[in-house]
Parts: sequence; C-alpha cells; structure tokens
Amino acid sequence: MLKNLIILFLLFPATVFAQSVITGSVLTKAGNAVPDASVFLSNASVGSKTLENGAFTLNNVKYGQYDLVVSCIGFETYHETVLVNAEAIALPAIHLSPKITELKEVTIQYDSNRDRHVKMFLDEFLGHSENAMQCKLLNPEILNLTFEKSTGKLTGSTDDFLVIENKALGYNIKYLLASFEWDPQRGYVSYTGSSVFEPMTGKSSDEKRWQKARIKAYRGSDMHFLRACIGQQVAEEGFTVYPVIRKPNPDRPADSLIRAKLQKFRPAGSTRILLMTDSLRYWSEKSRLPKYIDIMNNTPIKSADYIKLTQKKGIYAFGYPNLLRIHYKSTGNSSMVTFEKEYAYFDNNGIILTPHYVLIEGSWAFNRIAELLPVDYELPATF
Repeated sequence: MLKNLIILFLLFPATVFAQSVITGSVLTKAGNAVPDASVFLSNASVGSKTLENGAFTLNNVKYGQYDLVVSCIGFETYHETVLVNAEAIALPAIHLSPKITELKEVTIQYDSNRDRHVKMFLDEFLGHSENAMQCKLLNPEILNLTFEKSTGKLTGSTDDFLVIENKALGYNIKYLLASFEWDPQRGYVSYTGSSVFEPMTGKSSDEKRWQKARIKAYRGSDMHFLRACIGQQVAEEGFTVYPVIRKPNPDRPADSLIRAKLQKFRPAGSTRILLMTDSLRYWSEKSRLPKYIDIMNNTPIKSADYIKLTQKKGIYAFGYPNLLRIHYKSTGNSSMVTFEKEYAYFDNNGIILTPHYVLIEGSWAFNRIAELLPVDYELPATF
C-alpha cells in the first residue's frame, strides 16, 4: 500500500555521487557462456562487453535505479531493474533466451516517400533545437517506419541500435528503439527504448565547448530540479514551485462535437478560407480555444509539500493534489507537471522511474534526444 510505502518526513541530504561496481555473467539457458554480449545501464554512460567466460564488470556506477540491458545477436534482449545503493553488487547469472524468428510470407512495398518519413521521424525524435541541428543519425536505413496516410500518424522501431552523433553535447548515442509514435492530429509524440552514451574525444577546445553545452542542457532540466529537491536546495538552485488548479474551459465544447461539426460544415475537398461559412468559422474558432483554464497561485510552496522519502533507500516520491508549475529563474522557462497517480517515483540521479505517472508540459516537454544527458551526468567541479 502506498501509505505504507511513504514516510512523511522532510528529506535529508543524500549521498548523490557515491559509486559502485556491478559484476555478473551472461549464459545461455543451457548454462553456456555468452561472449561479446553488450551489457549496459540504459540512458547512462556505463557499458561493457562480456568476456569469453560470459563475465562482465560495470565500473563507476553512481547510486540510483537503472535498467540493466543485455543485448546479443541471436538472443532476446534482456532487461533487469537494478537498484544500486552499495559499493559492490554481484548479480546472479543472467540467462538469455534464444530469439525465435517465425518465418512469414512478407510483401515488400517500396516507400516512395521514405526520405520524407525519415525526416519526420528525426524532427520529432531529435527535436528542433540548435543542438538537434548538430545531431546526425548515422544509420537511418535500419529504421522500420510505417506511415498512415489517412491520419498522418508515423510509427517506428528498430531491431538494432540507432547510432546518433551529437556534436553539440559531445556524445555518441546508441539507441535501441522499441517503439515510436508521432500523431500530428493530437500533437502527441512518444518513444521508448534503451540507450548508452559514449563520450566523444576531441581537442581541448572541443572538450570545453561540450562541457559548456552540457552545463547549459543540465541547468533548469528536470534532472537538475529533482536533484535540487534531494539536497533541499530548490530555491538556492533557482527554482520556484507554484500550485495550479486546472478546470475545463466552459466555453469549449467537447472534442467529439467539434470534430463532428467541422466535418459537417467543411466543403468536401476544400480547406480554403474563402469558402468558410459562418458555421464553419464558428466551429473553427471553438477548436482553437484552450481545453482548460489554469488558475495560478503566486505563493510558492516548499519541497516538503511535494517530495517525500520512501522506505526504499535512494528512491523518492514526487506528488501533489493539483498541478505544479516549476519556474527556473535563470532562463525564465516554466514547466507544468500533472500527476496521473498520487505519486511518481525518482532516484538519486534525478531520473523519474515511473514517467507514465506524470504528464509534462512546457519547457521540459520540448526536450528530445538532442538535449538528453546520461542519467549519471555530473556537473564539473569548477564551471
């Protein structure tokens, strides 16, 4: 029960930068060693390969909760949640299941708009920022993309790692894309997968530029905010948190009614403004009205009001009855957080472990892969 899980007292500063070593081995179901398998912590900069005897070692692992991933050709990808809160962790042997490929009759269809669909994917996956302009996908040919002409929806996945070169932040990112969906009608984008970050090496000037860009990406991010919450340094780190009450807009009809009216009054095959009737104009204006009205409270609240300790070491609870507006002073950017459950959970690294429990709007919602830092990123000692 949640009320048994949450201990309602103030946070005390945590040891955020403690490190651990993870050891283990990768075997087949029959108990044979699996050499040269990729073993990594998803969305972090820690990864390795198994030796001939299947053994692996992951060094310099910051305390926190991770998705440990094992990937090897011919086997199903393995995932295990690992909570790191001790100096050394020896995992039980990991047994991989062989990948069974069912032979099916396949109809190969040529996609004459493949280049356009890849660009659509990159725009939503990498983003539209200055950083995104310095990112390059090195192997777009492995993308499996499906485009629905009737809805404009684009979905995708990969069977192997996408290799992304981020020259803005100085990382090579390997991303195993489990799912991708872009629905322009709803303005909705979602993607899931596992990734590993490999820092680039370059000249001294490159290293300085990357360090500066990483600091900029970190400052004001959700990772920065949640780490500030752990250390009880929210205000000191430049954040202010306000409660928000959201109510449905009484002047905006239901979406289903708006869609039905627009379909009824729009001339077939025409979207020209000159052909817009009074009825069509009326319902078009209704469709542009905001769905909700946000009532802002200008009195800040304290971190103890929305952050709680749990009985699980290194895991924290994040929740509030209403919406939260999180403002970052240095940039003037704000983000809105809506809680789908009573609490979402995050770890010592400032990473939300249950992202489906929260809805993010505003500044944080626009961040894509181009702005992504590894979860074990640390600010340099001097900057």
